[in-house]
Amino acid sequence: MKQIKIYLLICIVMLGIFLVSCDELGDVDINSEPTEHSVTFTVDGKTYESKIVKSGRIISKPSKEPTKENYKFAGWYTEDDVEFDFSSPITKGFILHAKFELDMEALNKGIDNLKYSIVKV
Repeated sequence: MKQIKIYLLICIVMLGIFLVSCDELGDVDINSEPTEHSVTFTVDGKTYESKIVKSGRIISKPSKEPTKENYKFAGWYTEDDVEFDFSSPITKGFILHAKFELDMEALNKGIDNLKYSIVKV
């Protein structure tokens, strides 16, 4: 009986030593999900679309390009006014804004229609 108690005590001490030595991993949370980031697409300061993307992944463009009368859509730009590279991995949340360029062809067509309307009256 005494041998069983000694054997049990040795097992408990060995288990304790094993558990303490396994703490070499530090504070690793094995249940944690990859961090997600929010990317917001804006047009004239208003939210056009928002997407959630896991850290390290890439994000796709919105399925539909925004439109603005007499302007051509020129792309999505960062707050620093740099065109966004959709092949770069996402590491933080941010806002992209739509950039537009004046569409001279559409503007001229509108002016021609206005001239025609004035002459017609």
